[in-house]
Amino acid sequence: MKFLKGLLFAIFSRYVLEFKKIIYDNERLFILDMPANCIYIFNNSGELEHTFFKQGAGPGEYIQLTDFYVEKGKLFVLDFTGQAILEYDHTFNFTAKTKFQTFGSSFMLQQDYFWIYNEPSGKIPDYQFTVSGRGEKKTSGLLPRNSTSHPFNWSGVNVFCMNGKDKYLSPRYNDTIYRIIDNNLLPEYYIDFKKRKFPDKDHVNNHDISDPDFFYLIKRNFYVSNKYLIFDYFKNMQRHYCIYDRKNKTNISGVVANDLISNFRFFSQMGK
Repeated sequence: MKFLKGLLFAIFSRYVLEFKKIIYDNERLFILDMPANCIYIFNNSGELEHTFFKQGAGPGEYIQLTDFYVEKGKLFVLDFTGQAILEYDHTFNFTAKTKFQTFGSSFMLQQDYFWIYNEPSGKIPDYQFTVSGRGEKKTSGLLPRNSTSHPFNWSGVNVFCMNGKDKYLSPRYNDTIYRIIDNNLLPEYYIDFKKRKFPDKDHVNNHDISDPDFFYLIKRNFYVSNKYLIFDYFKNMQRHYCIYDRKNKTNISGVVANDLISNFRFFSQMGK
């Protein structure tokens, strides 16, 4: 952890980047810069080793990067405009492409299957997640939205989380956290906000959850480590965090006081 902090500080001090996602794999640090529409790859010394930039409309090219994934030296990128996941080998040569038509914006790879999160489409049925085999046209939808209305709540929160080989997902603004086992979903945690729990029969996108008068508590970002489950939520217009000890089954909740920069909000980017 100290090594990664030092490496990130060295990179941040020398380059102006907008970090959207970071993956450390095989002694290389991959950083997605969405405004620049590229991925920077740094070595352990903080030196820029490669800039992955293949914008275009030809074979092996993308139009708009919104997510990426690295596994066993291979790079996978999601082209939101082209609605496709493109694969590249360890030297960044294009090798394969998987197409889909579901407004996918982020994804995760699990045993040769892509788990894709879909932005609302307004169609019926409208599935929050799609599972697609690499290179296959056949897909299956999971967790329907149950509503085509979507006037509110377009801001992003993380829906995927990786902890080594364990991979998790949780629908946006939902209180259930699932673990992906093989090609199945296993509900692993359910967050119960008691009297301020959002009603099961209602739909969260019918309400503006950022409204000061919104009564219910809603899980937003989440992260799962070997020891802790961490998630955040808004209460009385303040961002609260809950840290649940998975082994001792105890938790603490509250706000974070930023003692490094006064009057500056603390907002961690979880799951990235």
